[in-house]
Amino acid sequence: MRILWFAVLILLVAGGLYLFGFVPGVPSAPSLMAAVAPPPDDAVTNTSRGVALANMGRYQEAIEHFDRAIAADPGYVDAWRNKALALNYLGRYQDAIACYEEVTRLDPQDGDAWYSMGAIYRRLGDGPKADECFEEARRAGYPV
Repeated sequence: MRILWFAVLILLVAGGLYLFGFVPGVPSAPSLMAAVAPPPDDAVTNTSRGVALANMGRYQEAIEHFDRAIAADPGYVDAWRNKALALNYLGRYQDAIACYEEVTRLDPQDGDAWYSMGAIYRRLGDGPKADECFEEARRAGYPV
């Protein structure tokens, strides 16, 4: 019986040593928990998730992540730009234009955003507005 208690005591001590990271070369339970913890919910992480989903053609899910990124940092231009692209792929042109307008408000020299917005206006049949956007793209150095 003493041997059984001794074995239990050894297991408890060894478990405690493992749990608190005192076993060399073996990660502790807290470090293992950090490895499987959910990733941060910041603008960059959510934009990266959204881009990955968009690349798989899952545009609506991508937009949800871009919205989370924008909620975390409303000034994060990449989230706005990628949301506009996803909305454009879904045929939600007015919503895409609104996002491109935010991109150009945050970064007036973003020629790609100006050009993309002009292309949507052209698709919608608004030639004068498209031409204005293309002119802004030219001013920003975008090859139109």
